[in-house]
Amino acid sequence: MELLKKYSEVSRLETSEEVSAEHIIESDITFPDYYPDIVKVVKSTINTSLLNTSLSNGRVTVEGNAVIYVLYISTDLKLHSFEQRLPFSKSVDLKSNDAEVCTANAEAQFVNCLVLSPRRINLHSVLNIKIESGVIKADKVFDSADDEGIFLKKQEAEALIPKDYRISLFKINDSLETAGTLPTVSQIISYDSVVLLESTKVISGKILVKGLLRLKVLYTSEGEGTLQRFEGEVPFSQILEADISEEDVPFVKLSLAGTELFAKTDHAGALRLFEISANVKAHLYSFQKKNFNIVSDIYSSEYELKISSDKISFNSPGNETRESFSQRNTVSFGDIKIKEVIDVHTVSMTSDKKFTDSQAVFFGTLKLGFLLNTEDEGIIYEESAVDFSFKKSIDNSDGASDCIYSLTLTGTGFTIASENSIDLRSEYELNALIQSKTTLTAITDIEYDGKRENAGNAFITVYYADKGEKLWDIAKRFKTDAQLIKDENSLTAETLEEDMRLIITN
Repeated sequence: MELLKKYSEVSRLETSEEVSAEHIIESDITFPDYYPDIVKVVKSTINTSLLNTSLSNGRVTVEGNAVIYVLYISTDLKLHSFEQRLPFSKSVDLKSNDAEVCTANAEAQFVNCLVLSPRRINLHSVLNIKIESGVIKADKVFDSADDEGIFLKKQEAEALIPKDYRISLFKINDSLETAGTLPTVSQIISYDSVVLLESTKVISGKILVKGLLRLKVLYTSEGEGTLQRFEGEVPFSQILEADISEEDVPFVKLSLAGTELFAKTDHAGALRLFEISANVKAHLYSFQKKNFNIVSDIYSSEYELKISSDKISFNSPGNETRESFSQRNTVSFGDIKIKEVIDVHTVSMTSDKKFTDSQAVFFGTLKLGFLLNTEDEGIIYEESAVDFSFKKSIDNSDGASDCIYSLTLTGTGFTIASENSIDLRSEYELNALIQSKTTLTAITDIEYDGKRENAGNAFITVYYADKGEKLWDIAKRFKTDAQLIKDENSLTAETLEEDMRLIITN
């Protein structure tokens, strides 16, 4: 006898694979004639600007620019900087072909800079490219059958089902003008930029993203060549393609894949403008709220059943939280005697999360670069790492949670605490979608496994039940309908409230 069955699916986003690859950067650079000669290299770094990450048949190709940056002191004893962009491309084969989406990051492991002459350097570095691929997996769950003699015990559940995940790149191009009180620009020494998400909105199957690009610039002025600081913001809005409807839940993570900055003349011909071109990487998640039934138990009054079951996991709907927090640390520089902190900028930041019964804890390490004017060595560059953490109260009584989040450093401030240390204040913004993770045992499939002995024969049983027994368990034991037991014995509850005698009809 053929059994007609219905199934439903519960899907989830899983990390499919994580791989790393290396790309060597080797460059012999001769400075243009208009750059002054090198006396001392203060700092040499390589930053990456990722322009594209593509996935095809299990092969990931990452394309971008390696931005070489050299900060040095020239013969006039002033700071100067030099930048050069080198395009690169790296392809990596994944172990499997099931990946649907991927994301990549590239970071220089080290930078070796050798001064060959007052106008020539050799730079060697290795980029560590990390690739993470993901796949949306679905669990098939048995829902119902067409046989009236099959009885199902169902459990209602509400899930936040991953519907779509994709990565989009878009550009922010704009100009910022220095205030009238600031001198005009001679040369950009360094700059920091960060992108902040302000709001998201679903419009006609797309996601409208609004935010701010925050910029901090250190430059030398024309004329005297003094160091100047400039800070500014560029608001932006961008409509991004997504598989999403008005009823779905969006979540967006923004990060910078690279920023380029140039000094530009204004309408009067003065160098008062900063021309910005930023590549923004948007991780777009869309979730569907879904109510469904999980069949946790099953039996038949007519047939023996061959039952398959498995544990399935899904996330219950959670609330998006956006919060700011700050951290204070003391940074010491050993025997270095500080006269002035010229600049503080972000080198890198790593973060992670963990959950307790009542808290979500976000923590990590922030690595900062300090440009210092010192008593003994003049201008030097030092790096130091500080730890940070933030605790968010949650209801997590079952001890299992899941979370998508982004954590952004929004600013730093400092005061000189002693001749060799500073008090640092760092400010962060957390954007998170925290969900409860539920794991249940569900019936995934059934098959007939032969007709039951005495199936179809009518008989009446008198059963002495104990207080606390459930009608479902009694009905399953006697292969009858729990509702029939309830009706024949004038019961209203699913659990017996006292010892009693039951009449059970098959």
